[in-house]
Amino acid sequence: MSSKIGRRSTILEPLQGAFEATPSSPPPPASDARSRTIAISLIPGDPRSFMRERLLTTIVHISDLHFGDLGPQDDATLSAAVVDWWRIHPLFDGYLGHHGIALRHLDDFMAAMKAEASPILLVTGDITANGGEAQFDLAFRYLSSTVTLSSSDVVGLEMPQTISWMIPGNHDHWPGRTARTLLDLGICGHRTDAFGKLFPRLPLPVQRISLWNGLTIVFLGIDTDSDVASGFPCVQRFFARGSFVSQLARWEEEIGSPKAEEIRVLMLHHSPMHDGFVLGISNNSRIALDKFIRRCGISVLLTGHLHSPGVRKSSVEYRGASWNVLELRSGTTTRRDEIPLQWAERRETLTPNTLLVHRLYEVDRNRVEWRTNVFQRFLTGFRDRGPITTDSDHSAVVWPRL
Repeated sequence: MSSKIGRRSTILEPLQGAFEATPSSPPPPASDARSRTIAISLIPGDPRSFMRERLLTTIVHISDLHFGDLGPQDDATLSAAVVDWWRIHPLFDGYLGHHGIALRHLDDFMAAMKAEASPILLVTGDITANGGEAQFDLAFRYLSSTVTLSSSDVVGLEMPQTISWMIPGNHDHWPGRTARTLLDLGICGHRTDAFGKLFPRLPLPVQRISLWNGLTIVFLGIDTDSDVASGFPCVQRFFARGSFVSQLARWEEEIGSPKAEEIRVLMLHHSPMHDGFVLGISNNSRIALDKFIRRCGISVLLTGHLHSPGVRKSSVEYRGASWNVLELRSGTTTRRDEIPLQWAERRETLTPNTLLVHRLYEVDRNRVEWRTNVFQRFLTGFRDRGPITTDSDHSAVVWPRL
């Protein structure tokens, strides 16, 4: 049979003002989110007004945390060379490291989410600013337990299971050296030993969640920098391009064709909806990814890397089956998103911190819909900006395949 992929995408840049027309309606709190049946308001013209639906699971999707070395004000420390590099090449804004207030706000957000449901937390890469050992250690402690900041505040998500739901990004492959001069960005060279400790096996081991009536959601995670050369002049690394054919080949051998009662999700750092050279994906990897999506029945891609949220819905046909493939991209969740006062001469702004909340619903007992809301960090914390959509529909059917 022939295969065909059609695409429609929405890239939410800039974020401000993108969601006012579609206010969110989060489900009410409950002790068990997977077994909750929620009421649908009867909105004139809403096709879901007469549907019966049940929330199956909730997934919090964060990305591009960019933990740096902890500084005296709880933000990542910055050398003069790093600042100079960023002024010349804004592409390297991940080098600026984390923002202390963003760590506090994410902590508050996850505490509220855990009170509402039992969410899965996953991370789609760029855990660190430059792959330093101390940065990996800080990220590990923040995600799995707690960290005492310089201000004596104690923050941390206390979700050790998240380590199994986390993939690396391109910054995590860097050798952990801070830029010393404008001629030495410090990105060439082999990654630190801390990388292997946090990611002992790549691709990630399969994660499965039982939904209902034998239906399972299957999560696969790959390293999209696995085939990028680290030695000088490290051109692909400089332009932050992904290369990962070897990772896809390993997964194809292990998982094979999809089962009828599976929803398959692929976690990857680089974003296929971005087709530019800088921050893009190598041609061989893009071709291999398209084949992998069809042959292995992938329904959802969860990505990061671009530091701004985005969505794309693709229609796929392969060997007599057809289904939608949804890419959902998180922005940067804790990277510094405000310019320090001493940099007042720079006019450009940084993209705001964001995260995604995915919810899967059983609808009318015959299909599963995937719905996603964007949360943006404001002065007092992360706030719901409404659904992330590809068109007038706020959800996508991810099961069954037709």
